[in-house]
Amino acid sequence: GDAVLPSDLSSAQDETSDTFDPSIQEEQVASLALEPVSVTPDPAAVAPEKRRRLFGRNTPAKAAGMAVPDVGLNANLPFGQVARVCDVAMKDLGTRVERAEPKKTGYAIYDSAPDSAAPRSFYVTGFSDSCVRQFTASLAVFGTPAFHEQLRYGLPAVEYPYSTTDRAYEKLKAKLCKVGPNKPCGARISRLEDTTAFVSVYEHFGANPRWADMLLHDGALLATAVKTP
Repeated sequence: GDAVLPSDLSSAQDETSDTFDPSIQEEQVASLALEPVSVTPDPAAVAPEKRRRLFGRNTPAKAAGMAVPDVGLNANLPFGQVARVCDVAMKDLGTRVERAEPKKTGYAIYDSAPDSAAPRSFYVTGFSDSCVRQFTASLAVFGTPAFHEQLRYGLPAVEYPYSTTDRAYEKLKAKLCKVGPNKPCGARISRLEDTTAFVSVYEHFGANPRWADMLLHDGALLATAVKTP
């Protein structure tokens, strides 16, 4: 979940120029997920009394995890913001490019334009409300709790400050693994691995001055953050 862009991808495409305001703190950007979006939502996707599941069944709408705005398919979202799209057919999401491991987590990433190197819409499926989560990126990959812990506890906090997703993971880990702060889950890591995944989101191919992080657990989006190296 906290991985940097792999070096073998850095030469895949020419780097896209980006202007980054360092005054924007990660928590401020993460909180964008709770703000309204300047797009016109699809009327069919916004708060009907009942939503049609991806597989055709009707179910009452329900919230899962952190609140995010409802938008229409392919809405133009700012980098770092996550929104929800409901009543959408799987075929309209693009190409499935990755599934979280182990597969029993149920999460998958779909790319709306896998042959493109430009920022575009990505979708994550596997949420308990049967809606997908949409965001803008050039690349998105899954990470496991074990890999997150390898990075989180392998670096001093002064060099790698705790983010919104880090703190949410600490609370989740304490509940399921019964361990204190700044300690790995240990032998009980399977309690997290079966239900939990990180998504690392990159704005561009090549060097990135920032990336976004998402924490998923038990069919819900628990937290988002934007990070800098």
